[in-house]
Amino acid sequence: LVQRFDQQLNAVESETATRENELNQELARAYFDRPASSLKLRGWKARIEDLAAELKSIRRQRRADRTLDPNATGVDVSTLATTLRPGDLLVDILQIRTFRQPDPGSSVGSVQHYLAFVLRPDGHVERLSLGNADELDSAITRWIDAIVAEGREVPQSTTSDEGPTSVPTSAGDVVVAADDSDRQPPSTRVGASLAAEVARRVQAPLVAVDAHASRLLIRPDALTHLIPWSALPGTAEHKYWIEDLAIHICSRFPIANEPTINDDTPSLFVMGGVNFGPLMSTYPSLQGSRKERKEVAALFHQQFAQGTVVELGGTAASEAALSREMPGKQFVHLATHGFYERRDESNVFGVTGAVTALRTGVIVAPPAPGESHHDQYLTAAEIREIDLSQALLVTLSACESGRGRSRAGQGVEGMLGCFHAAGVARVVGTLWVVDDVASVPMMESFYRHLWSKKLPPAEALRAAQLEMIRTADNHPQAALYAKPYSWAGYFCSSK
Repeated sequence: LVQRFDQQLNAVESETATRENELNQELARAYFDRPASSLKLRGWKARIEDLAAELKSIRRQRRADRTLDPNATGVDVSTLATTLRPGDLLVDILQIRTFRQPDPGSSVGSVQHYLAFVLRPDGHVERLSLGNADELDSAITRWIDAIVAEGREVPQSTTSDEGPTSVPTSAGDVVVAADDSDRQPPSTRVGASLAAEVARRVQAPLVAVDAHASRLLIRPDALTHLIPWSALPGTAEHKYWIEDLAIHICSRFPIANEPTINDDTPSLFVMGGVNFGPLMSTYPSLQGSRKERKEVAALFHQQFAQGTVVELGGTAASEAALSREMPGKQFVHLATHGFYERRDESNVFGVTGAVTALRTGVIVAPPAPGESHHDQYLTAAEIREIDLSQALLVTLSACESGRGRSRAGQGVEGMLGCFHAAGVARVVGTLWVVDDVASVPMMESFYRHLWSKKLPPAEALRAAQLEMIRTADNHPQAALYAKPYSWAGYFCSSK
């Protein structure tokens, strides 16, 4: 009887899981099929609301059907402290709202603040106030805008398979050589006051806890997930904070153990040089991504002679092909356009959580014949339904792949979280529209440190960022590579 009940329960779970997957796909297709006619807009909104409501109902049902482990317990502070090594600081950031006693005849007022709880290896916990949330959020977003604007002002070159070629600028075809000012932290450049404000509110309190920390494990909340921690000023002049210590971004505590590569049967799926077909006017060709795909595959073959590599590019990199080829691979690298919609449609959709994961994803090639139920938008919602439990690392070398909808107390809902939900322990993402040229050496250095020098993903990423900073002076693209715009937007998220 118990066996038969389990079979029936598994059948119901399988049926609801299948329907949830179907709804995600239907919702994704409907969301990106917004009618041009205002007359049809009402019906489109109603369709979205109906699908979102059904999806929420099924998820609620699946949660109710799952039996919680009665022996499961939370992780206390003392246990969490044992997972830290000497020199570690675990930082848990939280946005809270405090309410003020209203004056007679007025409504209740509230103010949002950021707090940080800092745990040391000895078990000591400190509670830090990071100040007004609105003020810090404003400083963070304006600092990012300044970093990106500064990076785009640098004369760049396009990269072909034969190497870099200069692009004419108003100053001619000359790439300006970097001097010490090119690698100075934001405190002495365009984002001076903004970087200083972020550093004063966030960095200074952490340094006061332990000025000699060698590694930070940070779980950000709300808009603090956008902070490019590595680009904060270092302790020495003309240095960045990443030159002082390692910085790990975590989705939860304690973080999973570092992944172990199976040297017997390693496998890689790598995509780049995608033909975007009808979306080309919005998402132009990325020449650097084709070179990036080839270099990542070559590095893998060099390190793992018996490994399996699946490369997709051009028109072959369709949504169906990715869904088919990614499962089972230890490493997944996607070099393509990312998308992240900032539209606030909370007044349109009754169930906002159901569409959050549709606002971010990656752009792929057009569907092949017979794939009419697919499109060119591989959304975070669809990624969440793919079995990626065998993946040790996913690298999203795509614009704004690390962004999402911020929720106070819950971090951020976006593509990285959906990859974690699909089973991936480590995901590399980006905070802004990264440069197609600079991403090639950045990724080459990252994988060289990861595979050849056997560094964990977060440490390999840091090594690549340091290499971009320290070798910039001797590189023809020095003026571009030295800027935080080229390397600080990348971060590694740990599950």
